[in-house]
Amino acid sequence: MTLINKLIGTGANCIYLMAIRSHGGDGGSTENPYINSDPSQGLSDPILNQWETWFAATDANGITIYFIFYDDRALPFGRELPESGELKPEEVVFLDTMVSRFKHHKHLIWCVAEECAEGLSTERSIKVAQRIREQDNHGHPIAIHQDTSLGNPLYPLPFDFNGIPYFDQFSLSWNKRTIAELYAGVVSAWNDVNGSVNINLAEFNGGTGAQLRHSIWSIALGGGYSMVLGMDIASTTIEDLKACGRLVGFMEATRFNETSPRNDLKRAGTMYVLADPGNVYLAYGLDVDGLSLLMEEGIYAIRWYNPINGQWVDAGRQAVQAGPQRFVKPSGIDGELVLYIADEPLDEPFIQLCTSAINHVVDYADMLAQDEVVVANYGSGMLVYSVSTDQSWLSVGTSNGALEAGQTSNHTISYSLDALSIDTHQATITVSDAGSTPPAVNNPQTIEVTVRVRTVLPDLDLDGDVDQEDFGLFQLCYGTQVRPGCEKADFNGDKAINQLDFAVFLGCYSGAGVLADKACDDAYE
Repeated sequence: MTLINKLIGTGANCIYLMAIRSHGGDGGSTENPYINSDPSQGLSDPILNQWETWFAATDANGITIYFIFYDDRALPFGRELPESGELKPEEVVFLDTMVSRFKHHKHLIWCVAEECAEGLSTERSIKVAQRIREQDNHGHPIAIHQDTSLGNPLYPLPFDFNGIPYFDQFSLSWNKRTIAELYAGVVSAWNDVNGSVNINLAEFNGGTGAQLRHSIWSIALGGGYSMVLGMDIASTTIEDLKACGRLVGFMEATRFNETSPRNDLKRAGTMYVLADPGNVYLAYGLDVDGLSLLMEEGIYAIRWYNPINGQWVDAGRQAVQAGPQRFVKPSGIDGELVLYIADEPLDEPFIQLCTSAINHVVDYADMLAQDEVVVANYGSGMLVYSVSTDQSWLSVGTSNGALEAGQTSNHTISYSLDALSIDTHQATITVSDAGSTPPAVNNPQTIEVTVRVRTVLPDLDLDGDVDQEDFGLFQLCYGTQVRPGCEKADFNGDKAINQLDFAVFLGCYSGAGVLADKACDDAYE
């Protein structure tokens, strides 16, 4: 119970139990559940009762027992099936007793054998799994463990039981240390089974501290579960157990089970992506200021997670257009970032605008055509809203509206530029909830408007004409070098103010009070 009690409260949620480690396995001759450790004398009730005590404690605290029937090379019933092709009667008694005694526990995974090929033939492994399935009316997952580290050094060996209906998990040894190797291994295993069973890297060198954290997250974002080789609980720090627990807590709060490895969707700053595109995205990065990924259009709930301390940051809901998207990390999350994006049904109105920015460049004294801004309710219920601007030169035709779910409305935006100087001018259009019940979930929404009123390059005093006043300023700057404050007189950008620039000036000269020809400097704009 000491080990179980140490796990409780950390969030770490799995522990091995091997039923038979004797008879050629890695344990001593007494490491089995038989009377006097002798299979011929039958199973020991006191031992099974002790196990039940442990299992009850783990089950009550959400800790999964990973029940392995046979250690590697443990051969109490031989390696091969008898000539009959059926399990030996004494093995059937062993399997049936284990299943009937412990199947009532919720947090339980059966595992046929560790490194199964060392102790069981393929045919016998399948028969054992079939027998467990037939006896367990609770439908617990059935795993089988393989040592996959002996083949290609870059990728694990394939699953030996693809297509066998009794297995739910491919459990594998992949004794690598770098996060790149761990990620490659779990993705290779995932691809090998094509998502038909889940993946558990049940033996790998996880390290401790930050190395452990990086390792288990790389496995998780490759679509796998993880159980760390040598993490014997007794010598494991509480902080390392909590690091495992934070990963468990994150995954249990997400729709992780709907996703598959999708690193083809990752963009700048992102290391790993799990996704069911259009529905769920999980992204991970190290030492970056944001994460980027390719997404489908939709309205998504955006949440950030800090693997170091388990902190969540809710970034609200956001309408996303199809294509690459970048999400800037919130303050307070440094080093490691996890982003959880999910489509979630909306019970409130949601303000959706056709754009987030309007940009125009207009020649001095010219007019700007009207724009149309489309407001939509992408949520539920009735959206009651108002539209306003914060600058007198920008106005909206209809300043309010009401939209049922899915409806849209167009609003005309007009520009009055007469009073605007030659400069860059900015304004904001704000669409605000004006009494919706319930209120819009993303109130308010804005469109940033930028209008640059331009003139020709030789109009150095910015009054619309090119005259003697401009010539005086040009003369002050004339020379072989561009002095500070004279940059605008270098019309052709050759780092000198000379006859070439004077030719541009003459081509634009209009005289006082006469607007310059706006095309006179087009070759240099």
